[in-house]
Amino acid sequence: MAIELSSRRNAPLAGCCSPQTSTYEEQNPSGSANEKHQSSSVGNKEYGPHPIEQVRMTVAETDDASLPVWTVRMWVLGIASCTFLAFINQLFQYRSEPMKITALSATLAALPLGHAMAFLLPDYTVWLRIPFRACRPLTFSLNPGPFNVKEHVLIAIFANAGNAFGYGGAFALEMVNLAKIFFGMRITFYVGLVLVLSSQMIGYGWAGLMRKKLINSAVMWWPSTMKSTSRESDSCSIFERTLHETNHRGKISLQSTTTRVQLRKDEWQRRMSRSQVFYVITVASFAYYVIPGYFIPWLTCISLLCLLCPNSVLAQQIGSGFKGLGIGAFTMDWAAVSSFLGSPLVFPAFVLVNMTVGAGLVLYVVTPLLYYGTNSYKARNFPIFSSSLFTEHGQRYNVTVALLHPENPTAIQGDLYLSVSFAVIIALLFAAPISTVTHFLLFHGKETFQSFWPRAASKDQEPVDLVDVHTHLMKRYPDIPKRWFVVLLVLCIVGVMAISVPFKDQVQIPWWGILLGCTMAALLTLPVGVIMATTNMSPSLMVLMQFIGGYIFPGNPIANQGLKLFGHMSMQQAIFFLQDFKLGHYMKIPPRMMFAVQVIGTIIAGTVDMGTAWWLYNSVPHLCNADGKSDVASAWTCPWDIVAYDTSIVWGVLGPDYTFGSKGVYKNIAFYMLLGGGVLAPLLVWLLAKIFPNASPWIKLINVPVILGASGWMPAASSINYTSWLCVGFIFNYYVFKYHKTWWKEYNFVISAALDAGTTIMGLFISISFMGQPGGTPRWWGSSAYSDHCRLSNCPLDSTRSSSLSCEIYN
Repeated sequence: MAIELSSRRNAPLAGCCSPQTSTYEEQNPSGSANEKHQSSSVGNKEYGPHPIEQVRMTVAETDDASLPVWTVRMWVLGIASCTFLAFINQLFQYRSEPMKITALSATLAALPLGHAMAFLLPDYTVWLRIPFRACRPLTFSLNPGPFNVKEHVLIAIFANAGNAFGYGGAFALEMVNLAKIFFGMRITFYVGLVLVLSSQMIGYGWAGLMRKKLINSAVMWWPSTMKSTSRESDSCSIFERTLHETNHRGKISLQSTTTRVQLRKDEWQRRMSRSQVFYVITVASFAYYVIPGYFIPWLTCISLLCLLCPNSVLAQQIGSGFKGLGIGAFTMDWAAVSSFLGSPLVFPAFVLVNMTVGAGLVLYVVTPLLYYGTNSYKARNFPIFSSSLFTEHGQRYNVTVALLHPENPTAIQGDLYLSVSFAVIIALLFAAPISTVTHFLLFHGKETFQSFWPRAASKDQEPVDLVDVHTHLMKRYPDIPKRWFVVLLVLCIVGVMAISVPFKDQVQIPWWGILLGCTMAALLTLPVGVIMATTNMSPSLMVLMQFIGGYIFPGNPIANQGLKLFGHMSMQQAIFFLQDFKLGHYMKIPPRMMFAVQVIGTIIAGTVDMGTAWWLYNSVPHLCNADGKSDVASAWTCPWDIVAYDTSIVWGVLGPDYTFGSKGVYKNIAFYMLLGGGVLAPLLVWLLAKIFPNASPWIKLINVPVILGASGWMPAASSINYTSWLCVGFIFNYYVFKYHKTWWKEYNFVISAALDAGTTIMGLFISISFMGQPGGTPRWWGSSAYSDHCRLSNCPLDSTRSSSLSCEIYN
């Protein structure tokens, strides 16, 4: 292989397979801008405005195909950010105070680095003469021009992979940690690596075969791609475009399919550009977050009833924003608003309405009725909100004692009880996946069937209401052959089969269990993808998989974890894959480049994650304190893995029979939720849409899967997270969107990204600066152990304990 250097600029990567592309304007040299807004023409077809108003107002309908994408700086910065995030995030997964450095942080850091490389690298073209290559030499430029938005998006995709799409570390390592650390099983590095890589990429195979329905269809608009958030690893057009926007006051770089409201010239000149707004709010949120994040944590949740009634269990249960219903509680902390559900500025108003109904029913109807009204399931013996396990009389359930009697785990301590809110939430999570399938078949079944098996005379003919200009602009780039996805799917299946049979003692889950999990995940990817693409909400399969696994793998917690891994996480990886593909669709990134970056990034991140975990296994004594011999001050307590261990005991060792099964206290509630919420509720909405066709557009906005899954983050997320999230969401995406649409169009997603960016960076700074210091924050009234000053909120209502004492046993 010979290498030559030339000083003239060339394409970033060229060869015999390089696509010949042109810009939208080159294809349509004539026509005014207004004509392009009203109807976009590609070839001999005309396509009207995008059916989703938020997309029309946000995403550019132009494409500059001359922008270099496949560049040296993209690969260097992308691989570096992927590797760094994978190492740091996996390392912090084992810390006592786990922290995630989000893809947003890497995206921000890549901007000055990209511009620096564009300024410093020489203007040379490298020619690679590869022997036996049946076409012209492979060429690329060290510096093909200014750092551009398409490169930035691919770097963000690399960073997403390094952040495990918002999870921080590879989910498969949870299974490896349980087997190796908590249960003392033998598992080798290579078996663990195959588990990590196969579980992360196996979903890519079947996801790619669903791109026509979930990516090319205009109605599948993926709201999360409108901006970049710190929770879900979402990146978007408006964020990257804002960072690359020329900083001129009043200049708007995006074109829209809607006619712009004509404002006076002096009014436009007084307006700040999006980039100015972004940087100002980023700096302001960065400076402000040190107050609730370090000095005054009380600002995270101000519970008025707790301040007024410091000795009343009932008042504090009602008023606490952390452990109660949150009535009269509010927050002054953006992290409390967005930490669990993401930025509320991304969600459409109809989703906020469905979320309000779902969360409101749990918080303010069902839970108070069962707790204060009927005392169902002896609810008052336990806190109103808790994820702990209890005996009938309100004491903590000793799992170790239950394990000593596997034939009858409840023989010594009696039945297993949960807080009534937790029981209702779990039952809803059983029903949510079933309702997703029912909703999908009723509302999207026919069009999905037609999209996969079109009855049109021409194979290329597509329904005009399902396509838009973005889809046709993307047709200029070579598509990904289906065989690529099939090969990837086969390789992952062969890889995991190769370890499940000869290394069954390490993997635990049999080969047919892996195939069962993958089959369920593949069948549910399309229904869940439709819900995610239209509402930005993804129903979880985790509880359902653990429930099924408890029956088919009784007494085997690792096999139960394996079914959750391949049945739930492979589906989630497929959804993340499609979500990033939609981002590339909007940003006009060539599909093959997107595919390569996603697969390579996942391989790099998975390998680094596994290497980091293995290094910690061999270098940190008593990791996770699984043997009970660690120093109490150890910084390596693995809180997420301890939670996973507890759930593996409940579902994998004790089994679902003793909670929601035939021998459990809550068997009726699960059955009624599955039947009523999973099947009958979506059917009722569908029948209403048929009976009242004039009101059908409004009725179809009733989304039962979103309603049932709305409370899925509880009890980890508290009432203050929900109420503040909904209030902020309605202010921006209902009031501002309806009455100040022009302002919303220019600044809504920019403000959201800026708030996330400033809060994330300051949170990272605080975590690193004060990590491991005793006490953490300054100790005073504004940062007490009960930061909302509701020390009695976690007490049961029917308790003989003195109300003047805190109920620390229930924390």
